[in-house]
Amino acid sequence: MSYKNLIFYPVNENNIFFYFQVMNSVVVVDKNKTGIKYDKKCKTCNYPSQIFGGPKIFIDQAEPLADGFHTTDTYWRTGSGYRPKILIGLETYEKLKTQKFKGLDMARNIF
Repeated sequence: MSYKNLIFYPVNENNIFFYFQVMNSVVVVDKNKTGIKYDKKCKTCNYPSQIFGGPKIFIDQAEPLADGFHTTDTYWRTGSGYRPKILIGLETYEKLKTQKFKGLDMARNIF
């Protein structure tokens, strides 16, 4: 398995744990179907202080996601800032399941 749009960063000195960043693969979220609502905007950056949405994310494209990792164009507020959701194609999901990674939280959803 090799995905060129992922950058891995070590979390500890022993290089046992990593986090990754997805580059150059953005998926547009269908904000109406997903039920996204915005809270008040920040006075400094003009970005909504919180984004609310339904439990499911709907994307604004008819075809399934390609094999690989993708990020949403919408950023959700987290404890330490704003982050996009990471989405993967169904083929990627099946590949990752066979690798038996620990701590990987995935849900298989087709909308």
